[in-house]
Amino acid sequence: GIFNNVKSVFIYKVANTLVGSTDNTLISILVGTVAVGYYSNYTMVVNNIQMIINIVFSSITASIGNLVVEKNAEKNYSVYKTMQFISYILSCVAITGVYIMINDLIKVWIGEKYVLSPLVVIAIVINMYFSVVLMPIWSYREATGMYMQTKYVMVMTAIVNLIVSIILGRSLGLAGILLATSIARLSTYFWYEPKLLFAQFFDRKVGSYYVGIIVNILITIAVMMINVFIFQRIKITTWGGFFIKTILVTAVTLVCTLILYSWNSEMKNVLGLLRKFVKR
Repeated sequence: GIFNNVKSVFIYKVANTLVGSTDNTLISILVGTVAVGYYSNYTMVVNNIQMIINIVFSSITASIGNLVVEKNAEKNYSVYKTMQFISYILSCVAITGVYIMINDLIKVWIGEKYVLSPLVVIAIVINMYFSVVLMPIWSYREATGMYMQTKYVMVMTAIVNLIVSIILGRSLGLAGILLATSIARLSTYFWYEPKLLFAQFFDRKVGSYYVGIIVNILITIAVMMINVFIFQRIKITTWGGFFIKTILVTAVTLVCTLILYSWNSEMKNVLGLLRKFVKR
């Protein structure tokens, strides 16, 4: 049993690494080595933001493990809902901030000639969205050890990603290769892992999860459009201007997100957790 579990984790992790590491190779082959350098500037920023968000969820994985051992499906689901709602807020704020500000950052950091096209930026934020919004699912996967059931799903993701990247890379270039990663995720583990988790550990149908994701996507798009309307004419040329605009974008995004989610029952739970954290 231990050998089978370790083998499953190994297969999953290797396949997951292939999904993330083949993009640069394909970009170099299909688009050019220079494009890899330009794209790496963006990935460095995005990866650092994702790493910070990941700390929030990875830090509570052990606590989730204790809940799983209790085998209380209702309690597990309650904790998961709170985590998922936090991921909705973080994804909306992070995605909107990156979409609005990342080209400004590249301009003041290394120069306008290193700025990538709007379609590439859209592809980057779509991939980032999937990474952030799935973190609660991944936390539960780590805690429950669902590698036996999901190992080959990640292998399929790697295969789909490679095939679609080649097809779209030839027609859309860099943006096509990045969009292929989103397509591979959406067509495989994005829908399968939640379905498995809900059936085995929450004893619920997964429909509510998909509805929540759709609502979050619509809210995120609405918040992004509000920010585009407000800030699209503001041109940034200095670090001071960049920091001021970043603060304003973050404030507008957070306020709009909280207003649009004010109807959600999990909002009270999250605000309660924040109050406890502040009192400490």
